[in-house]
Amino acid sequence: MFGVKNLQRMLQKVPPPRRDVCVQTIVYESNLRAADPVRGCCGVIQDLENQLMDTAVELEVLRRRLESYRRMARGSHSQSQPPNPLAIQQQLMARTSHDTQTQGPSGVGVPPAANELTATLPQLPAMEMEPQLSQVPQPRLSTMPP
Repeated sequence: MFGVKNLQRMLQKVPPPRRDVCVQTIVYESNLRAADPVRGCCGVIQDLENQLMDTAVELEVLRRRLESYRRMARGSHSQSQPPNPLAIQQQLMARTSHDTQTQGPSGVGVPPAANELTATLPQLPAMEMEPQLSQVPQPRLSTMPP
């Protein structure tokens, strides 16, 4: 998808020990672009950022619920009730959409709970990357009778 001369030029700039990983990355990105011409690898990044945001909201809901149960266990249960997860989620979503947000790599806002999380990219061999590509939906062409 990138052209032979462009690939040669890119690979010449990469140190020899890193060329194998670079080629694997180029093949992975090419396959994603072929599977999803509109979003390509950026779509995968966006999907992962959305998953991170959903997980951060869920984590905050669970933290609040745990704190509520701890208060009830200490004997102050007469004043407090278990939190309503739906209300907490709506409150968090409203807060993340109105507060000043930090921007993720693709410009998507990251909720405050996610700011504490750090991620590292795993070094995956080419064989482990292939099953992920099969999960990308393939476009279907419909055939109409003449």
